[in-house]
Amino acid sequence: MKQDRRSGITLIALVITIIVLLILAGVAIATLTGDNGILTKAVQAKEKTEKAAEDEALKLDAMASMDENGKIKYNTATTVEEAIKQNLPYKNNTKITDRYGNKITIPAGFKVIKDDPTEPTPTVKDGIIVQDATYEGTIGSEFVWIPVGNIKKSETETITINLSRYTFDSEGNETSHFSEEIENSYAEDTKTSHESEYKNEIASNIEEFTLKASSEKSGGYYIGRYEARVDNYDADAIITEKNNSEINWTGYQAEEGKELKLVTKSNSQVWNYITQRKASEVSKKMYEGKEFSSDLMNSYAWDTAILFLQTFDDRALENKSIYSLQKTLNMDIIANEGTNNLLENNKDKICNVWDIASNCFEWTTETHKYTSGNCVARGGSYSDKDYCASYRRVNGAGSAVGSFGFRPILYL
Repeated sequence: MKQDRRSGITLIALVITIIVLLILAGVAIATLTGDNGILTKAVQAKEKTEKAAEDEALKLDAMASMDENGKIKYNTATTVEEAIKQNLPYKNNTKITDRYGNKITIPAGFKVIKDDPTEPTPTVKDGIIVQDATYEGTIGSEFVWIPVGNIKKSETETITINLSRYTFDSEGNETSHFSEEIENSYAEDTKTSHESEYKNEIASNIEEFTLKASSEKSGGYYIGRYEARVDNYDADAIITEKNNSEINWTGYQAEEGKELKLVTKSNSQVWNYITQRKASEVSKKMYEGKEFSSDLMNSYAWDTAILFLQTFDDRALENKSIYSLQKTLNMDIIANEGTNNLLENNKDKICNVWDIASNCFEWTTETHKYTSGNCVARGGSYSDKDYCASYRRVNGAGSAVGSFGFRPILYL
């Protein structure tokens, strides 16, 4: 009898085939996903394209501010409403008023914008937004005016916000401390009182800030509308953490032939992985040599802003919200572009200011008498649900981690 030699797939061949297919599937998945995968690269390319389009729109907008001779046309308006209509930058630091007569000083080279074109013209209580319209590398950066002194909420109601350092109790009631130590530990150092062993950076000139921002002078100051963001960075470079090592360090690397740029624009990458000293350095350089000064947030600026936001928080009328006690609205993972791009319930926006209570702890120039951590960071963070907008957190000058960022200020 002849043996049946019909061909077929043996069990061993079938197993080998399945293994090969699994290996190929694994390679395909790895190619598609992961940090260097096709899908990840596609998302990054899409984000770069959108950001490039946004930057181009800002540049075109700036070009629209020029006359036929290529010279910048400047704003001549004396009111917020007219300033928004003209949509032009101011040549010099200029005081204008809202419809209630509140004064706002607009920085040279900036223009006044509305958050939502369909909404009524904002007043000081709503958060006046100014946008960089002229300076190379920072065009499009936005700041919000924090008023100091008597603020008219309406034709008949006036509220006073004093420039000071504050603590807030469990019901959100504020206590003013100004230059005295808080809890016998927290202080805003001057150049003469600074302890160099802390290795942190202090405010450029805290006496100058408190004078220029006072009700007798400018009547306010500006804080970054968003947490500090970084432009011109290499998205493919590895971002790593460093603790108590290089105190003048950031985990971001610039694109080839460019330098890292500090901006406060809505769709740029949040600038975390940065030490307190480096945050101070880039904040001061942001608008170096202008008619106004930029610096890292100090404790006067933070606390007075908290009081302003809490006082004019529209949500307080609905659910008795107390913003000084507000904890982070997004947990577990950083929002790389801030909570402005998250779902509605995760967004942290009061008076046109984003993420004071959410996303990242923010370095300030305040110090603390503590041997292993003398730098004070403020606000809440995605990494810790126990901290709120008014909290003070202590960390070492050389710490550069994912949950720490910063925010620049302007004063005139």
